[in-house]
Amino acid sequence: MASPPMPPEQVPDFVVEHFEEHDPETLRDIVAYEAQRARSTEVPKYITEVFVMQSDETKRAIATYARDLAAHKEERAAELAEQQRAEAEAAADGGEPRTTEPEQSTTDSDDDDDGPSFATGPMFG
Repeated sequence: MASPPMPPEQVPDFVVEHFEEHDPETLRDIVAYEAQRARSTEVPKYITEVFVMQSDETKRAIATYARDLAAHKEERAAELAEQQRAEAEAAADGGEPRTTEPEQSTTDSDDDDDGPSFATGPMFG
């Protein structure tokens, strides 16, 4: 699995922390908001406030990081879905991985006693 993208140094730390909480759709809304330069109710309020106070370069850096993080989160979600699908498929097949080693015999091959398997003799008469 690829590691998450590193935020550019222009992106404020608190924005990075908030971005970790957002789903890919919200992050893409932030990218669109930066591109349109228009107010939108589809982005968290802190983003509108941050964008008012930042330079164009910082806004672009924030949007770029949002785009990259959204792609990473979607990739991670796809990998997780594939893993869960594979686990469900394995469970449907009995849940055990198939082995190529021969099954161990149920007879005791270490038993050197060739006598009867039940108690006999004068004591058991």
